[in-house]
Amino acid sequence: MENSFNILKASSHPAARITGPPVKILLVGDPSCRNGELINMFLRTKESTVHKRMFAKVYVHQMPDKNVTLFVFDVIDEDYFQQRDHIFYGDTVVLFCYDADDPITLRNLLHFWIPKFWFQTVAGVPCILVESGKKLDERNCDVLAAELMSKERSEILKLYRFDTVIECSVDDPKSIDCLFNTAIRIALNTYYVI
Repeated sequence: MENSFNILKASSHPAARITGPPVKILLVGDPSCRNGELINMFLRTKESTVHKRMFAKVYVHQMPDKNVTLFVFDVIDEDYFQQRDHIFYGDTVVLFCYDADDPITLRNLLHFWIPKFWFQTVAGVPCILVESGKKLDERNCDVLAAELMSKERSEILKLYRFDTVIECSVDDPKSIDCLFNTAIRIALNTYYVI
């Protein structure tokens, strides 16, 4: 079953067109995590392959019982991450993404992305650890790299509070739908009475 979306037309202020509870989703992680692909697959859009350093997309998403206005931000560049204060304000859910096929992305989450973010956000914002890859059942990591990733993932979960951990494949639309719909439900359950 495909997601139902109405793309909001550009206006001087996108928030002026909110038609349901707003959900601001922030994706954080290295460029090789393919956050843009996750977003585009979920929103079923035909976007340019040029990866912008920081962008926001505003959509109306139809949930079973209501429409939700999504503000989706992808922060993927260390330089632009320094200008993040206005991006982080008002987040309702944050997805920390790493690539299952690239151990460096998980290490960067542990040593750069999470520590930089954790003290910038408002307390109580739900956070989801997202393991993405091309095909999660056929990972390209060798055994040693997989063991290292498991250790670093355990360290992240021990040091930081995550609401859930989700695996998804950029080749599997159902797993991407599950990821974003779970994030939306967590955000709505945290901030709004349903």
